[in-house]
Amino acid sequence: MENSNKSMNYLFPISYMSITQAMTAMVIGLAVLGKPEMAAEISVVHGATLATFYAFSANFRNMILYGEGQVSLPIILFSRLAIILPLAIVAFVLCVFLAGINSTLASILIIRRCVEWINEVHLCETEIKKDGKFALLFLLLQSALLITALGLSLKSETYAMAGLGIWAVLPILPSLRFIVSKTMPPIKKFREALPIMLPHFGSTAIIGFSFYIFRLIIFLIAGKAVAGDLFAAIAVGSFMGSIFANVVGPSIALHEVRTNDKYSPLYIKVLLYIILFLGFALVFASLTRFSLLEATGKNYFFWMTAGFSLIGGVIMVKAQIIKLVLLKYYEDMDIFGPDMLIHILLIASVPCLYFVHGVEALSVLYLLNALLSYIFYLSAKRYLKKKNQNKLLGVSDTGIRFGIAFFLFFPMFFQLSGRIFHSQEFLLDSGGLIFQLPLPIAIIGCYIGLLFIGRYKKAYLALTVIFLLFILMVLTSIITADRQIIDERYKLLLLFQYMLPVFALVLGQLFENGMREKRIVEKVFLFILIIIIPLQLLLTWFSGRIILTYSMLFFSIYQLKEYVALSMVSGFLVSLCTLWEYPNYRKTFIFLAPLIGIYSVAACSMLSLFAAVAGLAAFTVYRFIKYHDKTMVAVCICSFIVTFGYFSFSWNSSEIVQKYGFLKETKKYMFSKNEKPVKVEKVIPTGLNRRFQDWNLYGTSIMENSRVFFLGHKKPFDRSVTTSAHNYYLDFVYNFGFLALLPLLFLIGYSLHLAFKFRHNIMQSERLLGLCMIVFFLVLVDNNFKVALRQPYPAILTFFLWGVLLSRLLSLKKDQSNEKNVYASTT
Repeated sequence: MENSNKSMNYLFPISYMSITQAMTAMVIGLAVLGKPEMAAEISVVHGATLATFYAFSANFRNMILYGEGQVSLPIILFSRLAIILPLAIVAFVLCVFLAGINSTLASILIIRRCVEWINEVHLCETEIKKDGKFALLFLLLQSALLITALGLSLKSETYAMAGLGIWAVLPILPSLRFIVSKTMPPIKKFREALPIMLPHFGSTAIIGFSFYIFRLIIFLIAGKAVAGDLFAAIAVGSFMGSIFANVVGPSIALHEVRTNDKYSPLYIKVLLYIILFLGFALVFASLTRFSLLEATGKNYFFWMTAGFSLIGGVIMVKAQIIKLVLLKYYEDMDIFGPDMLIHILLIASVPCLYFVHGVEALSVLYLLNALLSYIFYLSAKRYLKKKNQNKLLGVSDTGIRFGIAFFLFFPMFFQLSGRIFHSQEFLLDSGGLIFQLPLPIAIIGCYIGLLFIGRYKKAYLALTVIFLLFILMVLTSIITADRQIIDERYKLLLLFQYMLPVFALVLGQLFENGMREKRIVEKVFLFILIIIIPLQLLLTWFSGRIILTYSMLFFSIYQLKEYVALSMVSGFLVSLCTLWEYPNYRKTFIFLAPLIGIYSVAACSMLSLFAAVAGLAAFTVYRFIKYHDKTMVAVCICSFIVTFGYFSFSWNSSEIVQKYGFLKETKKYMFSKNEKPVKVEKVIPTGLNRRFQDWNLYGTSIMENSRVFFLGHKKPFDRSVTTSAHNYYLDFVYNFGFLALLPLLFLIGYSLHLAFKFRHNIMQSERLLGLCMIVFFLVLVDNNFKVALRQPYPAILTFFLWGVLLSRLLSLKKDQSNEKNVYASTT
């Protein structure tokens, strides 16, 4: 008797699987039996229902089965009934108007998903009540309907629609009595349940939307036939992982709660080893072109995808075990962050794999999904342990953060060909080849940093903004491409160029959690400046140059004048505003400040020179007013003298003349009375004149009509006309539309709101004031003259500092809220 209680009844998860995996089974059946086009269409509709219905499922099965009554079944049921019609309409729009699916087929499958949504809640109740008889009858009904619908679908389109219609509608009949028997809970219960459900909504929403976008991009890029085979092969291989995630896993968790004993049956482990072996065997057979595979009627691509997906399925089971632990044992933990990072990176990999390696590269997509899931769930779990267990390979949290900050700021670049960038050309033309493009090691630092820090819940604001930004950019790109996205290779690659650095915002918001007083960011900035600035100036002068050399012995600095110089000056100002108050660092700044002035002149970057002079002057005034700091005044005056001296010495340099030649004409225009006034263009910097022309060109194009303004253009300007708008926001709106820019505009507005709200706190802290000024200068000034936020090195640094600023401002908001709560409780 004891053993029977310990054993788990698998009838309930299997009956639940008969509805959650029904469309997947239909896709597999149609693709294997010679209908890959129809399988692809059903898969896209399935993706649209995931983007709507699954997005609002909120991990409900986990909450019901072992949620200790926090959210009841009636609340779940009536919540679903209240939003079922709007979700169905949205799913219809996604299928018909965005993907071009047949409206009749889409309607039938959406009805099927509506019915499944109610069946899920009903079956959850039967599992709690252990009603095995109903579960068995329901399983038999679902199996019979699936076989019937699949058989009719193979005959003709008319029979297919009839069979699918029966399959869609009849499963509601067993659940009608369940719906009628439930009484609607009071509104108060819904309000109490909402805070519990919201974090889960975030997790399921990102998974749902991402699966839809993932399938839609493959559908549009690869075509119906290839997409049908790909979806079916992935479904075959991923079956084990999906079943464990959505069906078996929650049931095992419920069984463990009831028996108070860990449940890990041997046959599941054996099954995983068998699947892993089959996966490797299929991949090997496909690569060696084993002739027996052709006899099945499916091509090698299908079986290779199935093999990689089988291997991924085993890894996914391991990932889902970690996810269930996060959901079950940690009440203050949600998985929105990991899920968002996993699926955005997965979607980003689709066009990258396709355009770089061709359609066969898509065979590894589910394996990649599984690896990302395992890595990010493991990352989220690592920091839920005790603090003394947080060392990684013997390195402490502090050491890890020092390493991350070093990678983010150090201006070294690499190429995907495997080499450190060291070119003799000042500006490298990659020729459109991604393997030749110099990429900063800051990219490695950013994404490894996210994995090592892992406390994603602390960055809800950044994660939400990134999620909305990504979804809107993808949707506007697909709409403007008129479903011909395969012809818009540049647009997709541009999208990921914009998105790649944004994740540094999350890293910045997480970075200082619990370590703000260690001032890691500022110390690392200063350390790198001490290495780079003197060395680069010495190498410049030894080579007989006045303007900065880009060669740094073993590597070259890419985009030095355009972006890196301002980043270096920004790092100097951030560290100066924080570390000047410590006597041990003052000698370093006394030495470094004049060199920064020389550096900003030698970089031939007007914004860098302005930032260095204005930033140093502002900090000096602040210190003198507040502390009467005469040392800072002396340093400032000395730096200005050295800066002006080097500027005068460099005046005859061709680069300086080209950059600042307008000053001569300005002087002539202001002080000469005998000569005729010069043209206006001559008293304005040449670069600014060029920018005026680009701004006018892009602004006029953006305002062509309302569709272009909100959704953007289909194609960029030809490079012979212009390379960019020289304004990040104009460039963004031109390519992706004003609608996609809204999340970023919200973040800017919210940051300004927080800064204004806590202006008194900011003015009292030179550390916070300096960071605030630098971030707003980079975001609002620099990016109105350049497209820095789409260039990896400056963008990662800017988003990272922006995230750090948000973290500090939000901590002030939290402190203020806590003070109010304490005051309210005492009164």
